Amino acid sequence: MAVVSVRMDDKQKELYKKYAELQGQTMSDFINQIVFSYIEDEYDAALADKAYEEYQKDPKTYSHEEMMKKYGL
Repeated sequence: MAVVSVRMDDKQKELYKKYAELQGQTMSDFINQIVFSYIEDEYDAALADKAYEEYQKDPKTYSHEEMMKKYGL
């Protein structure tokens, strides 16, 4: 497993540590969770942007009923 150093001042460290403890996590788990969540959010936003660009090329929409009928549901 890799080790990564993060620089922070003492106030930040204490805040992160106390918050992690309140969540029942280690500071390492807390920081990993936050970083992973940030990456997920950025990835989702990029996918949404790409989907919107595709939609703008052909902005036709379908109702729920039309889609149900199209797929025989």
